[in-house]
Amino acid sequence: MELSNTKDTLASTQRNYDDILDKKSRADLLNKKLQEDLEKYSRVDEERKKSKKCLKPHRVKTVIFERPETIAGSYRQSSKRIKNVAFSIGNERRGS
Repeated sequence: MELSNTKDTLASTQRNYDDILDKKSRADLLNKKLQEDLEKYSRVDEERKKSKKCLKPHRVKTVIFERPETIAGSYRQSSKRIKNVAFSIGNERRGS
């Protein structure tokens, strides 16, 4: 009887140990997968930041400097037009 109880206890302990090892191996697998995902997303984030930096100056140049003027007089005229538009936009905002 006592030997039977000891065998049952040993078998139960072995099952619990196997369950714990199984859970540990699954947790290790999950941690490895999460680490790989974290590295992948950090690389993607870095690439996104680099591409954003590359595109940002291009956008500014295309918006601000569409076509450089070669004649000083026409440059001054276009500069006055830009100032007048900016002044009128500022007045519209203050009025509303």
